[in-house]
Amino acid sequence: MSKSSESGLVSDYINVRRGNVTTPVNETTTEEDNETEQISQFYKIQISDIMGRYLVAKSDIPAGTIILEEDPLVVGPSQGSSPLCIACYKPIQLSNCARNQNETAWTIISSMEAHEKYRRKTEMWNSDCTLINFIKNTTNLTQLTEDEIHSVCGYIQVNGFGVEGKEVTALFPSAFLLSHDCTPNTTHVIDSKFHLTIRTTVSIKKGDPLTISYCNTLQGTLWRREQLLGSKFFSCTCKRCSDNTEFNTFTSAVKCEKCQNGYLLPTNPLDDSSDWKCDICFNHKQKEIIYNFVNR
Repeated sequence: MSKSSESGLVSDYINVRRGNVTTPVNETTTEEDNETEQISQFYKIQISDIMGRYLVAKSDIPAGTIILEEDPLVVGPSQGSSPLCIACYKPIQLSNCARNQNETAWTIISSMEAHEKYRRKTEMWNSDCTLINFIKNTTNLTQLTEDEIHSVCGYIQVNGFGVEGKEVTALFPSAFLLSHDCTPNTTHVIDSKFHLTIRTTVSIKKGDPLTISYCNTLQGTLWRREQLLGSKFFSCTCKRCSDNTEFNTFTSAVKCEKCQNGYLLPTNPLDDSSDWKCDICFNHKQKEIIYNFVNR
């Protein structure tokens, strides 16, 4: 995710931020002419008043095309791991801080979205406070203020890519600009040396946003949207989330115990509190009953 204006209402941000590729009505969208656009033959950066920066295809792109390869800016510990430097992936030592070593990387990282306004209301913020107290009481790190450390935690939590099989998170110089969609048009792989490769999974038309999924696409809508709101701070309104059958995959469906033939589906998949109804006998269940049943 990239940094965007916070002057608008939270509801505006939630409605159109990642997961809705249609430009909102009355919103200005412009192109950003910068180094990233010049070095890529596949994509360019668009700027939206509400969405911030995101990537769109410069031209039609065939399925299976590698559109981006890059090494991480930093690799650091995932939340809950043992205390490590969030930049150099080593035990915390003042002399190894990446802000001292690589100003270019720091400039890119500090342009990312940290969502401090929303994170303050979450358990993540309290966990970060524990980390900050450790840093203040155990190390001699004085270059970063408490607010700056909170921002760094946000950069990692909001923009980081988890590395499969390792308790680390990586930040990449361009990949953080890809928008989210629950049926993304790209897939990505991070190898053992933390090198990232992004490849298209379908043919993409010129001007279409380039998307990845910020969550597990095998999960149902209720659980994906819960995860995205809790960790990325937006409510997804993509086409898959808007379809209670999830494109006839019935990923979220629960077998109706009353008629034994139908499936319980959310009456309004974009309302997390809506009832669930059988598509055959119209048996109703409250959302809490479905949630507890699936998670028991």
